[in-house]
Amino acid sequence: MNFLRRLFASKKTEPPGKPLRLEGQVLGMKAAGKEGGPAEMEVLIARPGYSRDGGRFLPEGVLAAAAPRFEEAQCFANHAEQGPPDVRCLTGWHRNARMGEHEGERALLSTLLVSSAAKWLQDLAADALAAGIKEPFGFSYDMMARAHLEEQEGRGLVQVVDEITKVNSVDVVFRGRHGGMPLALAADDSPDKEIAMLEKLLAWLKENAPNRHEALGKEFTLERVLQACEESGFDPGKMQAQAEDEPPESGAGIPGPAAGSAEPPARKAGGDSAATLKAAAKSGADDPGVERRLAAIERGQVLDSRLKACALPDPVKDKLRAQYDPKRLWEEKDLAEAIQLEAKTLEKLTASGALRGYGARAEVTQDEADRVQGMMDGMVDPKAKISSGARPFRFLSEAWPAYSREPFEPRRVLAACREYGRRASTDFGAIQRLRASLTLAGWGQAFGDSITRALMRDYREDIFNEWTKVVSSKVPLKDFRTKRAVRLGGYGNLATVAEQATYPALTTPTDEEATYAPAKRGGIEDLTLETIQNDDIGAIQAIPKRLSRAAKATLNSFVFVTNISANPTLYDGTALFAAGHGGNTAASALTYANLVTGIEAMMQQTFYNEPREVGAQARPRFLLHPSELSEEAFDLLANTVKVVTGQDATMKNWPNALGIEAILVPEYTDANDWFLVADPRLMDTIEIGFLDGQEEPELFVEDNESAGSPFNADKLRYKIRHIYGGAVLDFRGFYRGAPA
Repeated sequence: MNFLRRLFASKKTEPPGKPLRLEGQVLGMKAAGKEGGPAEMEVLIARPGYSRDGGRFLPEGVLAAAAPRFEEAQCFANHAEQGPPDVRCLTGWHRNARMGEHEGERALLSTLLVSSAAKWLQDLAADALAAGIKEPFGFSYDMMARAHLEEQEGRGLVQVVDEITKVNSVDVVFRGRHGGMPLALAADDSPDKEIAMLEKLLAWLKENAPNRHEALGKEFTLERVLQACEESGFDPGKMQAQAEDEPPESGAGIPGPAAGSAEPPARKAGGDSAATLKAAAKSGADDPGVERRLAAIERGQVLDSRLKACALPDPVKDKLRAQYDPKRLWEEKDLAEAIQLEAKTLEKLTASGALRGYGARAEVTQDEADRVQGMMDGMVDPKAKISSGARPFRFLSEAWPAYSREPFEPRRVLAACREYGRRASTDFGAIQRLRASLTLAGWGQAFGDSITRALMRDYREDIFNEWTKVVSSKVPLKDFRTKRAVRLGGYGNLATVAEQATYPALTTPTDEEATYAPAKRGGIEDLTLETIQNDDIGAIQAIPKRLSRAAKATLNSFVFVTNISANPTLYDGTALFAAGHGGNTAASALTYANLVTGIEAMMQQTFYNEPREVGAQARPRFLLHPSELSEEAFDLLANTVKVVTGQDATMKNWPNALGIEAILVPEYTDANDWFLVADPRLMDTIEIGFLDGQEEPELFVEDNESAGSPFNADKLRYKIRHIYGGAVLDFRGFYRGAPA
């Protein structure tokens, strides 16, 4: 019955623009044999690249390296909301996980063995694929991974997956975070499948043309059924479009069979017996006229699905409908090429300005989980960007039901946050659980992610990162052992080499070694039951802001105070500012003359182990000052001309011409001291090393509710941790004015 298979086979439809995304797809299905057993479903688990909302990036190398971890991964009906999944929800296992090609792109593929115990899923997948439903369900991974946050131009903060450490399951859900759609259905030799297809025709006829259905009687042929459907306006393409347009229910999952039932009851069309249906199906098997008419209906289905999927304007679609009449013979690839040609033509016209408002477009959709996560981000941080058409949650009591589907209960909110803390740290650099569906179990992760994103966003504000201007190098550290920063002296001037003379050997310069070790810095912030009960959004918004400001103030103080104004002892056993360091300190107030003296003193220093002056290489780039000297610093650096008492201001202001920038350091407590720092791009100044390259602070949530603060007091504790160290590399990049 090949004509029936073609009638109900799913057709591949190419979207006008395909976003690079992670997604789970059904690629095809081979039904169980007549004797039962598992059915084989080809699945696309994930594509490397950005997720639909651009908030997560999965490199191809990371996905390929993790392919063996997906082997024999279990497949459940929906994620477990809390605790381990229910074995009664187990539907099958993923086998033959491998990287392969799909539609010209690399992707992680697998063969899902759907258990005979999950007959409902076998039937659901087969029916959906046969009816051409574009996205009947999706696949959502549940895995542990290492990831970090990156701020990328045009995208904001992106979670980049570094390593997939464990795969718990790849589950069937109503809508996974990364989508999925069925693309094909493998042939099935089972006659029951063909009878089911004929049942669909009869069911449609009974619903839309009951008189014609009744006129068929109990004994009918396939030709009579088909003729009755055609005369009643049967259109498989429109039926498919209606199925695709049905609005989804947010966050719902694919239900399993009802308790006490083995599988859903079989459909019956008008009470027709199995014998009658078999006879009718057989009657048209070899009828050429029936074949031609079915082929025309099939082409109409292809035409409707193709035109519905493209973004061409309606007049162009009408033109293609007339050109590709289903009654004529044409191939699907010819239609696809025609659609592509029309899209390219419109694209050229719109680009040239000859036509506006049309053209092919790529659409990136945002699913429910991403949309709700954005609303959560906006609740915690008013500066967060959320999708158009959405607004931030205004209260915790408004956000909670979006995940839990239950009334707001403060104790449940605390418990859900701690549950996520037990499963995985909210630290983006640590192993964390990556899941895709919108459930109660996702509340803790969503809330923790929003707190972390707000912390990172505030931490990266330029106004609080002045320390980066004076640091010449930032390096990753592997451990807590002492870091040695070695710097070599110079070779001096090169000698002149006469014709045919031998090049002289250069004296190997000696070296200096600055040392430092990283140290942990951090603290604790509490989210109390009272804050949650009072729905105090202001207090919640203050948590990431207070934590990030504390981290930034600490790092600023480490650079500007510990390594500069505190006058630390350097690698040579001498204080940073000392007479032995080229006279880079003076007991002078901040005046024009003293500023010029400091500039000249820095430029007159000599290179390490060389007689040459450093000159412009050590020319100061920054003037560091306390708040008490803000007016003096402005007067000295903002004016383009030199102000001389009793004279016309016509001479150029040299410090201004050098482009020296004033930096207010609120951590400076001496109202008179000021400092000059060379351009770190030209002269070594300070090196800062971060453990494991983690430049941003890390955030953790306390996860043990039976001990510590959750037991003694109703509250959730957030811990911030920042690990770094640093040291001055070369005294030649600094000068101090410290009046007595």
